[in-house]
Amino acid sequence: MAAQEALEQADARIKHVILLTDGWSGGGDNLDVAQQMRAQGITLSVVAAGGGSADYLKQVADAGGGRYYPIQNIEDVPQIFVQETTTAVGNYMIEEPFTPRYAGPSPILEQLDQGLPPLYGYNGTTLKQSATTVLAGADGAPVLAQWQYGIGRAVAWTSDLKGKWGKDWVNWPAFPRFAAQLIGWTLPSASGDGVETSIRTEGVRTIIDVKLTDADGKPRNGLQLNANVVGVNAFAQTTTLTQVAPGEYRASIASPIQGTYVMQITGVQDGRLVVQSAAGMVVPYSAEYRQSQRNPALLAALADSTGGSKLEQPADAFAHTLAPVYSAREIALPLILLALLLLPIDIGVRRLMLRRGDIGAATAWMRAARLAPETPARPRESRATTVARGAPAEQIERLRAAKARARRKARGEEDPTDGQT
Repeated sequence: MAAQEALEQADARIKHVILLTDGWSGGGDNLDVAQQMRAQGITLSVVAAGGGSADYLKQVADAGGGRYYPIQNIEDVPQIFVQETTTAVGNYMIEEPFTPRYAGPSPILEQLDQGLPPLYGYNGTTLKQSATTVLAGADGAPVLAQWQYGIGRAVAWTSDLKGKWGKDWVNWPAFPRFAAQLIGWTLPSASGDGVETSIRTEGVRTIIDVKLTDADGKPRNGLQLNANVVGVNAFAQTTTLTQVAPGEYRASIASPIQGTYVMQITGVQDGRLVVQSAAGMVVPYSAEYRQSQRNPALLAALADSTGGSKLEQPADAFAHTLAPVYSAREIALPLILLALLLLPIDIGVRRLMLRRGDIGAATAWMRAARLAPETPARPRESRATTVARGAPAEQIERLRAAKARARRKARGEEDPTDGQT
């Protein structure tokens, strides 16, 4: 089995295999392989894919010292892999006598550098990227670690403080100091620690001034001072302060958006954290909104030009100083008459459908009528008179005879004139 061969050569404390299969194969006896792997310290868990997986897969998982997962939906596989990894790593414990070694300076171990008692075990963990290892085990894994995130602090002790792994630590004479400094490092510093913080805004920049003094009131010089600004919407910014005078440090940062922020001041000297303080920072609105930018002369000129006056008190804005009303005029009747006059126009506009071509045609007709020469009006004559003037009597008689024949033919009568020329 390829996984078995790879793990046999791996230098790891935890060797675990996750097998994803339906179990239907023509290979050798998987139970023997699982037993051999377990004898070599390699555990095996089985993920049975699909409802038709082989029944003996649970026996393979039991023989390999792992767990059996029958699944119907293949989308559950990633979650099972995460669960298996968490379970396997969570059981990573080292139980052997060892003496923790110093891995880095920390106020937690102040005046505890004369040697440490042994421990008999701890939980294997992985250090966060931004955390610091204070005490380490024989394999370099953290036994005591500290982490500062923004203005918050956290510590992790991977052994115990009972009578199993840490029995010599509990009986250690310096254990009360160790426990007090361990808990005290996570608590906020008390006020009056010789830190004076001043914050001001100049244009688009925010100036941070910090003055440090010791217990005797003397300036503290040569510190590596940092300011961590934390605000809403996950805003975080860290800047380094530069010493500008004895005990005085300064930094300039671009002003964030207006609002309230918390600033954490930390100072390190000789690799040790010696200063910790918190302060509030308020970024105001833009300068045009400040009261110092008012113009009383302009306001007085506006009041004079509009016939107003200056109000001495805010309550004067609600005083009844307007001229009283002595009479009222009814305007309902004129409005009704106006509505009646406009109603026909409104109906006409809505009903009359005029196109652009109609307007052009009307304009052309009016132009042609204006340019046409005037002709004298002739008296209107009757149709009979017109026919009489233009046709002789013989033609009229022929028309009457044709009309009579048409009537007889319509009635079905015989025409007596048929055959006549």
